[in-house]
Amino acid sequence: MEVNFGLESSRIHELRAETRLKAVRIAKEKAAAMVGEVGAKLGKIRTLDEYKRPELPPYGGFGGAASNVAYFDAASALAPDVSTGTFAPGAIEVRVTVYATFEIE
Repeated sequence: MEVNFGLESSRIHELRAETRLKAVRIAKEKAAAMVGEVGAKLGKIRTLDEYKRPELPPYGGFGGAASNVAYFDAASALAPDVSTGTFAPGAIEVRVTVYATFEIE
């Protein structure tokens, strides 16, 4: 037996915007924790995108003075559009994946 439910909200755009900002904040926090673990600091943001994962050159870095670059994929912990298998009446799950690249200091 297969059952499908479709829930909609008049606030979906607002919820996606809030979720997107939260995803960016989490990506930055996780990247800072990761580089902090190896004794470095998180530098400026190089790329930030919701839809396209940046391509990395071979052996990391982007060449030139910006060769110290950390690539963090916020989706690595949980793939986008994966159902948790839990149904909460009246709730809509909103998922956003962001891709962020930071310099390492």
